Amino acid sequence: MLLMTSAFAASLSTQNVLSRYMHNLGTDGALPRFLGKVHGKHESPYLASMTVSVMVLCVLLPFILMGSKPDLLYGQLSGVGTSGIIILMTVVNISSLVWYVRRGRQQGVSFAKSFLAPAISSVFFIALVYLVAAHFDVLAGGDPGQYVWMFYCLIGVQVAGMALAQYFKHRRPEVFECLGRSQNG
Repeated sequence: MLLMTSAFAASLSTQNVLSRYMHNLGTDGALPRFLGKVHGKHESPYLASMTVSVMVLCVLLPFILMGSKPDLLYGQLSGVGTSGIIILMTVVNISSLVWYVRRGRQQGVSFAKSFLAPAISSVFFIALVYLVAAHFDVLAGGDPGQYVWMFYCLIGVQVAGMALAQYFKHRRPEVFECLGRSQNG
């Protein structure tokens, strides 16, 4: 019972986080604006939430149609999701360092908080990404190398996201400047 409750809580949390990100990106103009709308009564990002649900269904449908076992699938996708979060946190740590070098020093922000802590964290996260890549089969299950394509998909999605950010920065700077700063949502 506790395992089922934990799995439900983790799934709900992921749904909420993804919905909020899509809502914010819709509000900021990086994604279609309809994703930034909120429910009239509940003020929830209902259109973003439904969009996330459809996307999750599209990801799960091939596994469902292939007859994958739900307990194994949950474990595999949890490992893939954990790997993605580790990689994302590594990128965030490194981008914090880049921000400090480019702007933070001139603004007089705390060296310890804005450079030293992310630098130490980056060392450990880079090591962790190495371990994830070297032992991905432990996280995703299966035989060694069997699901390495999932790891490459993670890297591909994150590279695509960074490329999209560069597109906004150079081709749509008005959208890029609004990212994460919206006052409308």
